[in-house]
Order: sequence, then structure tokens, then C-alpha cells
Amino acid sequence: MMAAALAAPLVAVSTLAHAAAQPTSQADAAINIRTERSTSEIVVTGDRDLEEKRVKEAVRDMAMRGRTAARALPRFQEPVCPLVSGLGQQLGADMKARIEANTRLIGHEVGEAGCTPNVFLIVVDDPAGLIERMRKERWGLLNARVLRRIKASLAAGDPALSWSTSVLRDRRGLEAENGGVLAGLDARNSRTAGDLLFRNDNRAAMRTDLANSIDRTNAVIVFDAYRLDNVHLDQLADYATMRVLGDLQPLAQLGPDQPETILNLFAMDPLDAAPGLTLLDLAYLRGLYSMEPRDPGVRLESFVLAAYNELRDGYCEGGGEICIEARGAAP
Repeated sequence: MMAAALAAPLVAVSTLAHAAAQPTSQADAAINIRTERSTSEIVVTGDRDLEEKRVKEAVRDMAMRGRTAARALPRFQEPVCPLVSGLGQQLGADMKARIEANTRLIGHEVGEAGCTPNVFLIVVDDPAGLIERMRKERWGLLNARVLRRIKASLAAGDPALSWSTSVLRDRRGLEAENGGVLAGLDARNSRTAGDLLFRNDNRAAMRTDLANSIDRTNAVIVFDAYRLDNVHLDQLADYATMRVLGDLQPLAQLGPDQPETILNLFAMDPLDAAPGLTLLDLAYLRGLYSMEPRDPGVRLESFVLAAYNELRDGYCEGGGEICIEARGAAP
């Protein structure tokens, strides 16, 4: 069964995020998110001469564990509709636009104006406090698995916390007769961030097999504002894109001898990190979203490799708004 809506008054996540993000002093407020040289053009860089083996190894290090031939991968099947909270009006609008452009670039649709948000990007100065308020005020919002993952991330001092909800669909991506919530939260009948993130419970468990697909209905990423110093807005948006659209390991990143990825953003100085999505990142997402809804998860590597080979020579689309320039060579 679908998760039941809570009857208690709702608290908007944008209000919670705003309250949690209030600086305690002027010094605390001096967090610099870079925006220089940010344009509407998306330039994707990265290694263009990777061997097939290295691409597949990287995908295995990035993708969620436990992929099998009997289970499809969770991904958005409906248009993506982002909502950004905690960055202010202008930076929030710029980040939203960047994520929408990335979504189109991977071959997926973006919701029209006024769409119901299903991707939530929140910047706060106290992620643990925000999660605790969510847990106390809407205890059905975060299931035990998600809470364990979040607590582990908080204990490790991770700069970003992310989780999602998925529901069971039939093999064509349509509503399954026995569809229900798989993880995180499920919300689809309200038009505000608060309704979407605080109205619904998460208490159902499902069985899936190859006759079904899995629809990611919502995704949330919470950034620690004090870990964003010198991070470029494009880097932040592209990192978030990978997290909310991809089916990634919670702490996925690649070693120094592996291909470049935006997932390494917080593992190094932001000034030395990739400026945005890399060729491998884009191939990963395009590969995932070129799969049929019911394709088994073990086929991900082959789809990513096909996307990588298609992208490696570079191209522009949308009148030059989105350009892929495969720069450099594999180390």
C-alpha cells in the first residue's frame, strides 16, 4: 500500500532549512561559494581515452552495491522538478537551472513551470539538527535504513547527506498493481516543499523482480554550509546532480589513480577538483537513463560504456548552450 498521509499540521522544509541556516555571528556567515565564470553553457571535461576495463571498474566503484540480474535500478521516470533551499533567491535559481540543464543533458525530462518538486537541495549550517527535527516531528519520514545511513554519514563528518524514495512500477514504468514505498519518503499530492517532505509516512516494504521497474519519486540532499567554502556553484550543482539522479553508493568517490569525477569534490581542495560533471560522470548518468525501466542492474556497465564511447569525441547541442569537450587523456 502507498504510505499514509499524516493528519498533523505540516512544517515546510524551506522554513526548517532557513531557521537552521541562520549564522550565529558575522564570522560564521563568511562562507564563500564561488560563482565566477559561471555561464549558461555546460562544459564537460574528463578522460577521453579510457580503456573499457577502467570505465567498468569506475562504474563498479560508483554504483550502489548489490546490483543483480533480478532487480531493476531505481531512477526517475517522471520529469525532474528541483527545489533549492538555503542559498538565497539568486544562487538558488542558478543552481536549479543548472540541475535542470544537467537533467536534459542526460536525456531525461524536466518538469514544466509550477511542477510539483521531487528533488530537494538544502543548504544548512546544522544538518544534524535539521535531521533531528525531521525525525522528531515527522517520525514516518525517515525509515530505519535511511536513518542508519544518515547517522553513519554524520559520524564520518560528511559534507552532504542524501536519501531518496522509490516505488514499484510495472515493466513499462507504469503504476504496479502492488506498488508501494521502497525507501525514504513518498509524496506526490502537494505543491509545497513542506507538504512533500513532511506529509507522508514511510512504512511499507516491497518485493521486486525482473517483471517490475523501480521509480525514484523523490530525492533529497542536505549540504553542510560550513563545508562549502571555495566550492563553485557549478561544482555544487553537478555534485548534487550525481547524487539525486544516480543510484550511487553513499560515499562513492574514486582514488587518485582512477578517472576524474565530481564525486571527489569534498575529498580534495575544491580549487583542484573537477569544475563540474566529468566525461565519466555524464556517461554514468546517460547510461543509467538510457536503460529500459525493467533492465536488470547488472547491465549498467555496458550502458555506461556505450554512452562513454558516444560522448568521447565531444559535441554541442541546444545552439551551443550545452557543450561537451573531452579534454585530456587517461593517466
